[in-house]
Amino acid sequence: MRTSLNYQELVAKYEKLEKSVLEHVRAERTLREEAEKFRAIFEGSVDAILLADAKSGKILDANPAASELLKLSPEQIIGLDQFGIHPLRLRKEAEDGFRRIVQEKVQPHPVETTLLCSDGTEIPVELRAHLVRIDGSRVVYGILRDLSVKKLTEQALNESEDKYRTLVERASDGVAIIQEGRLRYCNVRLAEMGGYSKDELMGHRFSEYLHPDALPNVVECYRRRMAGEEVAETYEAVLRGKNRSHIDAEFNVATIRYDGKPAVLVVVRDISFRKQVEKELAGVQKMESVAALAGGIAHDFNNILTAILTNISMIKDSEDFSNEVHEMLTLVEKASLRAKSLTHSLLTFSKGGTPRKRIFSISRLIRDTVKFALSGSNVACECDISPDLDRVEADEGQIGQVVQNMIINADQAMAEGGKIKVSAVNVRVAEEDPLPVDPGEYIKIAISDQGTGISESHLERIFDPFFTTKEEGKGLGLFSSLSIILNHKGHIHVDSEPGVGTTFEIYLPAVEERRKERGFKRDVSVRGRGRTLLIDDEEIIRRSTGQVLKRLGYEVVTAKDGARGIQQYEKAMKEKRPFDVVIMDLTIPGGMGGRVAITELLELDPGAKVIASSGYSDDEVLNKFKEFGFSGIIMKPYRIEELDEVLQKACDSVDE
Repeated sequence: MRTSLNYQELVAKYEKLEKSVLEHVRAERTLREEAEKFRAIFEGSVDAILLADAKSGKILDANPAASELLKLSPEQIIGLDQFGIHPLRLRKEAEDGFRRIVQEKVQPHPVETTLLCSDGTEIPVELRAHLVRIDGSRVVYGILRDLSVKKLTEQALNESEDKYRTLVERASDGVAIIQEGRLRYCNVRLAEMGGYSKDELMGHRFSEYLHPDALPNVVECYRRRMAGEEVAETYEAVLRGKNRSHIDAEFNVATIRYDGKPAVLVVVRDISFRKQVEKELAGVQKMESVAALAGGIAHDFNNILTAILTNISMIKDSEDFSNEVHEMLTLVEKASLRAKSLTHSLLTFSKGGTPRKRIFSISRLIRDTVKFALSGSNVACECDISPDLDRVEADEGQIGQVVQNMIINADQAMAEGGKIKVSAVNVRVAEEDPLPVDPGEYIKIAISDQGTGISESHLERIFDPFFTTKEEGKGLGLFSSLSIILNHKGHIHVDSEPGVGTTFEIYLPAVEERRKERGFKRDVSVRGRGRTLLIDDEEIIRRSTGQVLKRLGYEVVTAKDGARGIQQYEKAMKEKRPFDVVIMDLTIPGGMGGRVAITELLELDPGAKVIASSGYSDDEVLNKFKEFGFSGIIMKPYRIEELDEVLQKACDSVDE
């Protein structure tokens, strides 16, 4: 048999794909951070903010400022019809405006309207609304500003300046009167915005208080207003403060008479906070798109790895090549498995997914992860793993990530070189033991270094998010490790002595079930039997997995989507040659995927045995597959051994 294999090109391709996935997953992690920032800004805004469903108009969320404005608790606001917070006379106008935003996708100028509070009082407000997407849903994002101060200010300066001067001076917005281009009056708040005193502004040209970029537009609006032309009452500008600081501001302008002459009344609001909200929101929306792209890349990446792993397994099974080629194929297979583990663990953590557990022996995972993490390092490693180590029920990718984080930290703590000691033993935790875990059998993984150690002041904070002592560190490695172990009902204990070294001890619950590792064997007496329907949109998967199924002894029929698969299944039933098991891809772009197809298939045959296949690690079907009607799951990429095991279980259940 002739084998053509360019190992270097294949490894380069893996590295490129791996780098692409890492970049997009980091972007997805940033998405979560941006979402957290947006939530903090949303909660802290002094403006009232409401989020309403674009379809129903129901209020989805409200910040504390909105609660204070409407005199209702957030729980009372959420679920209300957003038109119902307006007086009856204004509701049709509100509905029409909402419809224009949703249908025309416009971002209209701010409008003045009135809100009806729970106590029956009415409050004049300025409304800014935008149509946005949050978590994939269309939402109308509205910012409501109380105009009571502005209305009272206009009244004060037109009717009795002295009577309302105290009110204006204490207003939370800046107030100015501009006449002949100069500041004839300003309140304390306007001066404070830029770090000035009132004396420094009074009598000066207002243009001196403007940023050069804003100057042309503001001057032109002022000129047109004084000439009696139609000009927008509200617009944005940038003020120039002391020390070259910039303040994003919003002007609400009205023409008045002051001392018997035409003038302009300007109510100035500092909108720097709102600008930050909008910026953060835009960042969240942008990162959501990147996250979706990352998921698509991971799916395609796993499809490619599936084809690679299954074909490598079949080539190795033939044994028709030299030892050198066999070693090269083994290296490629290991690289593919590392890529599989890396993709799964990073995506699971970045999306905050729950662990996808299975029972396995952790020994090989520890050895392989240590070898991979120390590749190219000047640090040696001594592994002492108990030969009778118990099995664990865990997410293999996540536990591998924890071990890798610990090894990398140990390596970085010994810049001049040294030795890391890794051990794994069975231990029993008794009721009286101080460890914060339930009594029972555990596996203890200990990772010790001879590094610089951790100071006592830092030791209490090493598991805090974003805490790091490294210049290039992000402070998420140990935080994520602790989160993963806690999700597995385990514990991490650390001992450290400055100048001597550090030891991390990881405790994971052991399982009593002592099953032997099930692996793929070439010389087996029992092979696959029966008919298998393989549904997948990728031709490379249908071909490679189809060949594997035939090698395992199954008769195979393939379909590119759920609709064609159901047709094949129905045809087989009519011909009295039903399928024994179905392998169905959950995600089929442009076609019927597994979620929909499983429902129709079970209506056709309630006894159908269907295995869900997916390249997405965060699909909820994977953790609750039985609730969706599936008999089993298999994650892409998979090896022959894994596919054989899942199929044998499904066929055994058919026989029963």
